Amino acid sequence: MKKKLNLNKYTKASTLIMLRKKYSKEINVPELISIKKNILKKNGQVLINQVIKKFYNKSIIIRSSAKDEDSEKNSNAGKYDSFVTSTKNARDFYKELSLILKKLKSKNDEIIF
Repeated sequence: MKKKLNLNKYTKASTLIMLRKKYSKEINVPELISIKKNILKKNGQVLINQVIKKFYNKSIIIRSSAKDEDSEKNSNAGKYDSFVTSTKNARDFYKELSLILKKLKSKNDEIIF
């Protein structure tokens, strides 16, 4: 019998990363980069350059991964945003990233690319 996962202790980003590592043969979880808000604020341009390099000339989704986003007992559906954008269009990329950052309240909230 497989052990039940307690997903309440994970953010969306950490859940996706864990699923990608443990179940890569059973399910398809896309490659992603997750960066905490406080780390992004300290080393923003270096980290954004890594995202752009990894997903160069590709359409990507930028989305939130907040601690208060969803749990077994509550849902904050619609509270946070997700954007489909491209690393080719720097102006839109940064605009959408800043919109997501504004809604994240905790320094440990994350952005998923």
